[in-house]
Amino acid sequence: MDSGKFGRLAGSAAFILFGTVVSMGLSFGIRVVLARLLGSDGYGVVVLGFTVATLVAIVAKGGLPRGVARELPRHESESESRDVALSGLTLGLCLGTGLGVLLYAFSPLIATRVFDDQRLTFVLQVFSFVVPFIVIRSIAVSIFRGYNRTGERVLLNNFLAPVARFVLIASAVALGYEIGGAAVAWVLGAGITAVAALVLLHRRTGIFVRDGYEPQYWSLLVFSLPLMLSAAIWNVVQQADNVLLGYFSTASVVGQYDIAFTLAKLLLAVITAFGFLFMPIFSELHAENDAEAMNRFYNVTAKWAASLAFPLYLAALLFPETILSTAFGPEYASAGGVLRIISTGFFFHILSGLSGNALVAIGRTRTILFVNLTIVVLNILLNVVLIPAYGIEGAAVASAISYSGLNLLYIRTLRRYDVFPFSFPTLAPLGITGALVLVPWLILRPEVIDGPLGVILFIALTAVIYLPVYVLSGGVQRADVELLVAVENNVGRRFPRMKRLLVTASERGYSR
Repeated sequence: MDSGKFGRLAGSAAFILFGTVVSMGLSFGIRVVLARLLGSDGYGVVVLGFTVATLVAIVAKGGLPRGVARELPRHESESESRDVALSGLTLGLCLGTGLGVLLYAFSPLIATRVFDDQRLTFVLQVFSFVVPFIVIRSIAVSIFRGYNRTGERVLLNNFLAPVARFVLIASAVALGYEIGGAAVAWVLGAGITAVAALVLLHRRTGIFVRDGYEPQYWSLLVFSLPLMLSAAIWNVVQQADNVLLGYFSTASVVGQYDIAFTLAKLLLAVITAFGFLFMPIFSELHAENDAEAMNRFYNVTAKWAASLAFPLYLAALLFPETILSTAFGPEYASAGGVLRIISTGFFFHILSGLSGNALVAIGRTRTILFVNLTIVVLNILLNVVLIPAYGIEGAAVASAISYSGLNLLYIRTLRRYDVFPFSFPTLAPLGITGALVLVPWLILRPEVIDGPLGVILFIALTAVIYLPVYVLSGGVQRADVELLVAVENNVGRRFPRMKRLLVTASERGYSR
């Protein structure tokens, strides 16, 4: 694979990783404000309302964002690309508005019959307005993705959206509006971001020119319908735990579970950063029939993401109660088991690589639909069986198993294209470092590793140990050298010592 693609990936990943860290930090701040000021019960009501609205929005946008992002790079003509973009926006707006109206109409029934909580009626009605806003922003970002424009994606998803939500929600709750105010503020933040997305599309792409366009509704739907169904099905996997916990238990339990789940999702920041440009680049490699480059590109992406996330994963695995009580208060420490279980499922998801994006890039949308349908049935059955018996930890086990099963089935299909993520250069450094850090943890935990400072020191110790292990155990590959060159070109600075170290390690046969 040429170094230009590594350069695009490196530059995009670094920029998006920075934006993702900022975005997740602000989203984390929103959760802290809501959890501390509303309590686990009030926070749970808001979470249930947004969960239902998110389910509806996923159905509304379906596979359109992925379909648009895949089709745009394949059209050389500017007018054809514009037709695809406008068709995606039009379809998304119609579906989002229609399903939002339906959610508003059925809010009283959902609140009383499904969750047995009258407070949810107003919250659901408010969140019904967020559905078209979510769809518009998602498709707009996919258009920028298809044009390989990283900056607009980061601006919308990682800065404007979380900043607007944080300022409006914090202000509403601080002024005493509590549950209803938080919901209204959430929707207003989403509306501001959707409008900004349309303005950016007009100024940066010129797709809203007055010339006529040829609708591509049918071609988009043919490709996106399986993704639309699979996206809706997969969102059931992501949200079924909250919904079924709300059905079998209380809003307070939902609040505790969602806090742990939100913390665990911080691990996904790294893989999300690589994912924005992964699909267009992987699609290009597939169009060139370069199987070796596809496997190499896939493996390197998975290895980088797993390496960056590993210290954080170990901290969540070993100190969940400390992390939860420090961030949200002692009320949430009981969800430590949930954080430990969900983090393990998410780390396996990272280690497996961007398998879903890879399947979309090569056009295996029906495979995605079939796999997602299988997993959603498994997930619902596991939740129904495990939640009554084990509560929130049962829901966590169901989610972790579902995420792992989904990735394994995706990878099984990718093997037919000679793509497989679990390579020696990826697994060896992780396994050795994990064994090395567990020893001091078992010895020093009662006396030294205690409280927030102890957790921070543990993360730093893990990173320090991992770096030499990575070099000496076979982690270094030629792709790492190419990545460093790409980073040098992007930042305008040279790192000769690091480059010599990586070149020496790869040439002496450490990598395999």
